[in-house]
Amino acid sequence: SGCVVKCELAEVEMLAEEAELFRVFFDVADADGDGVVSEAEGRAFLRRGLGREALVDRVWQLSSACCAVGSEEETLAGLDRGGFFVACKLVGLAQTVEATEAEALSLSKLSDPLTTDAVVPKLADFSAVSLPGPDDGGAASEGEEAIVVSVMSPQLKGEGMAQHTVYTVRTRTTAPYFSRREFRVYRRFSDFEWCHDRLRRSSPGVVVPPLLSPKRWTNNTHHDFVRDRMDSLTRFANRLAAHPRLRRSLELAALLDASPAGLAAAKRLDEARSLDPHALAAAARAAAEPSCFAPQPARETAPPRWLALIGESSRKLGSAVTRAARVASRDISDLWLATAPDDHRPVSLAESAASSALTRKLARLGPGLDR
Repeated sequence: SGCVVKCELAEVEMLAEEAELFRVFFDVADADGDGVVSEAEGRAFLRRGLGREALVDRVWQLSSACCAVGSEEETLAGLDRGGFFVACKLVGLAQTVEATEAEALSLSKLSDPLTTDAVVPKLADFSAVSLPGPDDGGAASEGEEAIVVSVMSPQLKGEGMAQHTVYTVRTRTTAPYFSRREFRVYRRFSDFEWCHDRLRRSSPGVVVPPLLSPKRWTNNTHHDFVRDRMDSLTRFANRLAAHPRLRRSLELAALLDASPAGLAAAKRLDEARSLDPHALAAAARAAAEPSCFAPQPARETAPPRWLALIGESSRKLGSAVTRAARVASRDISDLWLATAPDDHRPVSLAESAASSALTRKLARLGPGLDR
């Protein structure tokens, strides 16, 4: 269900769909699983959605005023769920208005959707920001975002058919969107599988590195097989960490740094992100406006002929583009295998070439839709 967060100067309402998504974000940001997003954890997570440190400072200041953690007698420990939810709304506001100055963000723009100053923010995106360098007021330059991952120390867990291998995943990083410089988590092969599959669905236009260790139902605990799998998982994680876009993905953050509860929450991202941003804006307006007339039942009408023709043409176009994209994806996946682990430039060039080829194909198919 939705909720209302009371701040010092305003009350910020959350729709049920927003609250569901923000709960996932909270669990991923709370890397140590203590139920509070500390300042280090919170600022690192906010940098995934805000390109300037001044905006991070502003969002942290405003959301801390909506937080029940801490008191006057003690230093504020961090953000509880309410304060963190407000922070997510403010990030969505900053992305909606494309804010570059801290003064553009205020709680008044969130508290009353009917005022002229109000803005209905889109759902915050914590995966698609290119952080500017220090000279632009950003947190770090591209060269300061080193991420090195090692998969090691396999341990057998469970018995019988439930037996599986758990790996220690150690990460060392200087990236500003991680709260710690070195950390370790414990992951199964299925967790890497989820990350790979999720990134393929959530990153259009990006060819995700292949996961070169297929699942095996027998002899999957043999020493040689486990050693090869560790090498494959290490290679896969470092490929993601070297990619200029995938390295900042929420999925990689959950794989490398989230608590067990945070990883489980991240696996619900598909469900939590199902809300259409336009539907979100309409719902926010409808919740604030008084209802003057009773809703009328919708009348069933047959769709016009032109709409059916558009649908048929769209399906044909979609099939053609899908076939071309599959060919490009297969070719680039093969290129991943022949590329050095720390060099993503050939793949980036291939992605760009594939995108141009798809654009040309769309241009050729376009005239056929008019017939």
